[in-house]
Amino acid sequence: MEELKIAKLPKAQNENFNISSVAKFITTTGGLVSAENPTELKVMPSKNIIVTVDLEKDKDVELSSNNVTMYDLAVMDSVYTLYKNNCSSFTPEMVSRIMSGNVKGDVKPQKAGAVTRSLKKLALIRITLDCTNEFEARGIKLRKGDRALFTDYLLPLREVQVKSANGEVYLNGFSLKEMPVLYDYAERIGRVAAVPIGLMKVPGMTDTDDAILVKRYVIQRVEELKRARNKITLKEIIYYDEELDKGVLTELWYDEEFVNIRDKKAKLHKMMTKVLESFKIEKYIKGYDVLFAGRSIIGVEINL
Repeated sequence: MEELKIAKLPKAQNENFNISSVAKFITTTGGLVSAENPTELKVMPSKNIIVTVDLEKDKDVELSSNNVTMYDLAVMDSVYTLYKNNCSSFTPEMVSRIMSGNVKGDVKPQKAGAVTRSLKKLALIRITLDCTNEFEARGIKLRKGDRALFTDYLLPLREVQVKSANGEVYLNGFSLKEMPVLYDYAERIGRVAAVPIGLMKVPGMTDTDDAILVKRYVIQRVEELKRARNKITLKEIIYYDEELDKGVLTELWYDEEFVNIRDKKAKLHKMMTKVLESFKIEKYIKGYDVLFAGRSIIGVEINL
């Protein structure tokens, strides 16, 4: 019988973010899980280079949600961060702490439950990536006649029992069987960003799910900008909402229906300015500007 692993949070210095175009695409586009045909995603538009992406759920299973969301990406990033810190067996509470950056904080049952639902869903969704054209364009070597074809579950997990850090209590946990496809791909093309985990601690900001997503979204945008060839053209507005079909409101919560968009935007702006002010103090960014259309706040511009 296999000895039970001890679920102990590692002393991670950095948090890892998947900032690939594929990760962003599958987490901000509704209905892809049930797509019958692979989607052709342009990952290098100037060279017309595509990656084909297909997501399928296991047959005859019910998912907690039929979409992969930015929250799910935060869960995947956190599991990957644990994995890169030699921690492949973990509890939902450990994932939640990595997500928020508050590694010593208490995790309420509803938060652990939300993470658990996400983990179980991601373990039932299979992704297939054909990256052959991209690898050739980037000079990533393949054997003659081979294709760069990746396929596996978004998170290849199994549910396990683990021991608490003191080794005395048995807990329900998960074990990651191998490197997730989405992160193997992102590593190969240099689209994994590592940032200090302490950056996620924003003074005066409670770790609600919305707050965590806003923090992580800003970091993703900054890291994307750092890797852009033409940083001037990409030094653009983070729109809150534009014609109700694009902008951060849609990208973060595309699978939700807002009862009051104005109220949601006001709360988003309050969180966004707290995050940016903290990032400015930490010298992660130089500053930011609030952008207006008349008297209405429409977004922010980040200065690196």
